[in-house]
Amino acid sequence: ASLSLRLAEHQMNRKFTAEFANVSIPALPLGRSGNIVHGNACRVDWNVVCPHTKEEEVFVMGNPPYLGSRNQEPEHKVDVETIFSRFKSYKDLDYVACWFMKGAYYINNTFAKVAFVSTNSITQGEQVAPLWGKLMVEYNVHIDFAHRTFRWDNEASLKAHVHCVIIGFSCYETDKSRQLYSNAGKMQ
Repeated sequence: ASLSLRLAEHQMNRKFTAEFANVSIPALPLGRSGNIVHGNACRVDWNVVCPHTKEEEVFVMGNPPYLGSRNQEPEHKVDVETIFSRFKSYKDLDYVACWFMKGAYYINNTFAKVAFVSTNSITQGEQVAPLWGKLMVEYNVHIDFAHRTFRWDNEASLKAHVHCVIIGFSCYETDKSRQLYSNAGKMQ
């Protein structure tokens, strides 16, 4: 994670230097880069890891792991139960649902926003009511933008063929229109 942050910083510094030729940003000595926390995102308090005020504009983005309810190891089931135990009908939720609930809890009553790349399973069938019903009722979640299902492939020898969505949400009503995107472009 640290190396990725450093590479991204270096790339941005090169673009900045190209745009403003008379400005040079020294690459060395290396300074502190980012706040990297090792831990289970389902078990740590996101407000402790990344504290913010209600007025701050914070953006949480990620690509949480996917595990269907039937493919979860016992420790994954404990995570799901810990996060959703006060609700009924949570045992069939995919593991990725934990990030949506933790994200909603983290941004509740703030101006922060969350966006996740996820398998499209959380927008279909038995996932919808237990996840989205709780997010909208308990945390006043509003979907700000979404990207329709698209196929994600990788370069690995055992290619993963996953159908994904991207969903961005907040816990406050915005005056902006919500956007739905597809591979063909933006839709209203």
